[in-house]
Amino acid sequence: MSPSRLAAGRRRAARALIALAAASACIGAVVAYAATRPSGEHQGLGEGRAVQQPSGSAPGDQGEKGVPPLRRERLLRPRLIEAPPEATAASDIQFRFNVQPRKPPAPTPPPAERGQPGEPAVETSSRHFQCRVDGEAWSDCQSPYRLTDLEPGSHHFAVRVFNREERVGEPTAVDWRQTVPVTIAPQQVAAPSAPDHEVKPQQFTIVALHNPEDLYPGLAPTPIPVSVTNPNDVPIEVTAISAAVSEAPPECSAENFELTPAGVSAAAPLVVPAEGTVELPSGGLEAPSIRMLDLPVEQDACRGAEIPLVFSGEAQG
Repeated sequence: MSPSRLAAGRRRAARALIALAAASACIGAVVAYAATRPSGEHQGLGEGRAVQQPSGSAPGDQGEKGVPPLRRERLLRPRLIEAPPEATAASDIQFRFNVQPRKPPAPTPPPAERGQPGEPAVETSSRHFQCRVDGEAWSDCQSPYRLTDLEPGSHHFAVRVFNREERVGEPTAVDWRQTVPVTIAPQQVAAPSAPDHEVKPQQFTIVALHNPEDLYPGLAPTPIPVSVTNPNDVPIEVTAISAAVSEAPPECSAENFELTPAGVSAAAPLVVPAEGTVELPSGGLEAPSIRMLDLPVEQDACRGAEIPLVFSGEAQG
């Protein structure tokens, strides 16, 4: 073979190798591009890929809205706006109570608006009170609540309230002492007989030196100076002196006032000599006192009124 033909053959072989190398490079690029595509797609080269949404709802869809929970009403506790004083001889006692008002909660939407058509409305009940006296069983009651003919001694009153969901709250309670009402004649008391020997009843008188004036609600107790006279020919020991309203002013009941007995007792008696008179307060012994209670009722007729009083007591001698 001539040199010229040999050179031409070598040039054709070189061009074939270059073409084969270029074809191999194109095939490699196609394979690399196909390896980067997600599996399962069958688009041709040059086609745009579709955006796939995640499984579930479309963009912006929150699904079914949840039902807001029903708000439970708080437990309630009554408050007393009228109750007897710590000690009273009144035969008719009244309690007044209520629940502190508060802003009502926002109304609960009806079932159809909550996304649950056909759901029945929640059954509710009205608030109601229950009372009990001296540890007896609870019973339904309402304000005002009255007690009459109580036995003398210590007493206890409690009231509780059920909310609209029939849940009961903490009770409110008060204690007081029921004293013996004055039933004896004014300013005269029979002294009891001593247990070891027979003694005739002794009579003595108790007179206010002046009636209390300028009484106003909420002020401190006002002492009532009294004189005790013993008409007997033997000394006596006065062991009790109490006061009560004999006739209340018009439009002003006796329940507006609280009277405290004198500071005399069997351990600390007031000794009155035969046919003598002693005044209280004296010798460290306190006189009876009176104060006007601050009640949630109209009390204008009681302010500054003169209060007629009657006294009673016990003595031995």
